[in-house]
Amino acid sequence: MTSILWSRTVLSLLLTMTAMLCSVGCETEAPTPPAPQAQDTRPSLGPTPDPTRDEAANLIKACGLPTTDKQIVISAGVTQRIMSWKRYRLDFYLQHDTDSPNWATTGIFRFGSEETIERSTLSKKMPCASKTKLYAVDDLIEWLAQSR
Repeated sequence: MTSILWSRTVLSLLLTMTAMLCSVGCETEAPTPPAPQAQDTRPSLGPTPDPTRDEAANLIKACGLPTTDKQIVISAGVTQRIMSWKRYRLDFYLQHDTDSPNWATTGIFRFGSEETIERSTLSKKMPCASKTKLYAVDDLIEWLAQSR
């Protein structure tokens, strides 16, 4: 009789452990929400970019394909593009919206920096870019000079 009692005890312990493991392991995890995309929080200043000029295409034509090229939707109809040339250690931030489908530069930065560079620095670091007219370093500078 003790072997039957012992068998039942062992069986009940095994069933209890199985139920506990199943309750812990069988729980479904709630799906994790997607990570928010990085957004450029720098203020937008200056005149409206020329909608007929595609600065991204002009840069690629003059300097070749960038090392990385990312696009981020900032808001409804507004897309930001970050083109990085590792060789020159520069990031070009461009933007367009539904009204202006061509890309306009909003800033040119050294890797890891948040200060935009000037035309003279750009011409030294990336001579091929001196062949293109860029909103962030040409039009914006002209507009600021006229508004003073």
